[in-house]
Amino acid sequence: MALVRLHGGQTERAIANLIATACLALFLTWLWRTNRPSLPLNLSGLLSNAASAWITYTFGTDIISWVVLTQVCGFYLVSARNALIYGLIPIVLLGLSPDVFNGDIARGSFVLTSSLILLFSFIAARRSEIQRALLKTQATHDPLTNAGNRRLMDQSLESALSGQDRSKSAFGLCIIDIDFFKQINDQFGHAAGDTVLIGLVQLLKKNLRGPDRVFRIGGEEFAVLFFDTDEKALEPILERLHRQISGQLQGPGGPVFVSIGGASLHANETAN
Repeated sequence: MALVRLHGGQTERAIANLIATACLALFLTWLWRTNRPSLPLNLSGLLSNAASAWITYTFGTDIISWVVLTQVCGFYLVSARNALIYGLIPIVLLGLSPDVFNGDIARGSFVLTSSLILLFSFIAARRSEIQRALLKTQATHDPLTNAGNRRLMDQSLESALSGQDRSKSAFGLCIIDIDFFKQINDQFGHAAGDTVLIGLVQLLKKNLRGPDRVFRIGGEEFAVLFFDTDEKALEPILERLHRQISGQLQGPGGPVFVSIGGASLHANETAN
């Protein structure tokens, strides 16, 4: 577009196109080289909406379609909430400017149309976010207890081990098994067994620290990943956890007991 505008004698618009192209190349390079894409994506969404307002103000309403383009594209770059906020920028700036539109009808038409486009885009993007979050939860969590599943545990272990050398953090892992769980199912039914499993996870989450994670890895087997816990600190933590859970967990036949064993995660170890 810059070359076409230069050929047509539209020097100022060609310069604007060149600046936009240079900014886009800069953001793409930044996005490619960074491990945290949130900042360049949000900055891109913010600046692109501000730039569309400035371009429309400078060169007139014949290129006002760029406002709609940047508003909609923002929902593909950042969260629906942020895209909505960034998309309001050209509406406010151009809607309050007295020199952009020929009369109040044109101004009102722009504000109403772009606001509706922004609103409908937000609704669609927000519904998509909710659906993605639900699918992610279903793929990584046990549907009965809402504890993490084996897939999430493997991912968490790999992440902990890969970052251990960089962060110098210590991690502990324990396995929890419900004693004689089969007898509960045989005597009282699987619904009673499910209630015990749910109660165990609730007790674990109540007595674990914020960053620690609990996973269901088998029928009555659970695992807990402890963050910032070295080998010396792990043993008293497991002893305390055993006191807080074993016998405190109630089933249809009375107290339910558990067995706990744990180990520290060392550098150069694999998740297996």
